Amino acid sequence: LLDRGAAPAAEQALAEEFTGQQCGPYKLERRIGEGGMGTVFLGRRDDLQSVAAIKILRHAWMSPSRVDRFLSEQRTLAELRHPAIATLYDANTLPDGTPWFAMEFVDGAPITEYCETNKCGLRQRLALFRSVCEAVRHAHSHAIIHRDLKPSNILVNTQGEAKLLDFGIAKQLTETDKTLTGVRLMTPAYAAPEQHRGEATGIYTDIYGLGVVLQELLPPNLSRSETADLTVLCQKARHAEPARRYASVDALIRDLDHFDRGEPLEAQPDSVVYKTSKFIRRNRFAVAAAFAVALLIAF
Repeated sequence: LLDRGAAPAAEQALAEEFTGQQCGPYKLERRIGEGGMGTVFLGRRDDLQSVAAIKILRHAWMSPSRVDRFLSEQRTLAELRHPAIATLYDANTLPDGTPWFAMEFVDGAPITEYCETNKCGLRQRLALFRSVCEAVRHAHSHAIIHRDLKPSNILVNTQGEAKLLDFGIAKQLTETDKTLTGVRLMTPAYAAPEQHRGEATGIYTDIYGLGVVLQELLPPNLSRSETADLTVLCQKARHAEPARRYASVDALIRDLDHFDRGEPLEAQPDSVVYKTSKFIRRNRFAVAAAFAVALLIAF
């Protein structure tokens, strides 16, 4: 939030400061975005005639915790090798000690924007989403949860391949949740309820994020049966109670495959009993008062 307060002028000054600098074998050409703790530049390597996305930690001297988080992202990317996850190439520091790392440059658009621009049908959208689920499953198999799944962190390149980016607030399942100067690390519109409450996160948190992304990917004009099944699927992934979401990404993928084959989903709508109990719990005082009035009228 402090970084954002500096606004465009500071970002422009930062871009001018680093543009043209050398990061190892890469020369920084231009700023291409922000991600997690760092600013991202397009870097070119002349000897190999290749490009990379170079992420540089802004103002590393300001906070040791920022450096720790940045280095944690490097380690996370080094562990992950999957076709739908941007690959880490190199890492080092600038002469003044500023840390940086180079990763695969994805020339593409956010998954939702790509689908709209290319007028993708439902099957193509679900195929892209399934590949994202496989990337998240791979991260989970390494005990890493992303915690910031949203369309802007899922780019589709010019070959039509989805790539998961920005593990800047990812964490190991064995780690305790961390905050930065008391501010919760999340994107509010895509964060799970437990993130808003500052509670522990886990696999179930990424399940929620996937459910939100899928909801945004669904095109209009679906058939009644498609709408019904996909609504149940999204509701299961986005359930307010973590224990009632899909237990794993595998379970979510199974239901995507069931849908694709026209088979019944494993997910089921919440029962009337469950919905009633939740309503009573949320409105217990009003329900108790209404019940008391009903008893008075009855007698």
